[in-house]
Amino acid sequence: QYFAHCYVEGDVDFVFGRATAVFEHCRFRTLFRPDLAAAPHGFVFAPSTARENPYGFLASHCRITSEAPDGHYKLARPWVPGSDLTAWPSLVVRESVLDAGTDAVAPYANMRDAYPWQEQRFGEYRNSGPGARVTVPENRPQLTPAEAESATRTGYLGDWDPCPPRWRRTLGKGGGGP
Repeated sequence: QYFAHCYVEGDVDFVFGRATAVFEHCRFRTLFRPDLAAAPHGFVFAPSTARENPYGFLASHCRITSEAPDGHYKLARPWVPGSDLTAWPSLVVRESVLDAGTDAVAPYANMRDAYPWQEQRFGEYRNSGPGARVTVPENRPQLTPAEAESATRTGYLGDWDPCPPRWRRTLGKGGGGP
């Protein structure tokens, strides 16, 4: 799946599932939850990638903002559903801006203790903003430049071009595609 220049808003696991999905230049907005007395208020991503799938979610050049208090949202937690205990969740967030609503100290959490986030395929690369500060390195798995080379739209989607030339011509003229 490919999503570009989109807006996604929610509170708990609002981007979830098994897909190989690329989000480029998207904005994710986390909501304030007055029904909760303490953090976390929720999680943006909950990937449930199949073990044999090399790629899960990629968020590239995105922006994550929050109306919740600083540090009240987690970036992600792995979803290993009871229907597939072999899932090996995968998420890369790269070159994105994370505002202060994202918990910079511990941006990931477990959904179930039997599947700790540290054993999943989570990584970040060149993110910025207060929610991207690396204060506890073991809580912020960073890709090397070599690893980041494959964490791209082309790396995830292969030969599939989500925006064929005929659409690019239309989009370039202000149209919305076919």
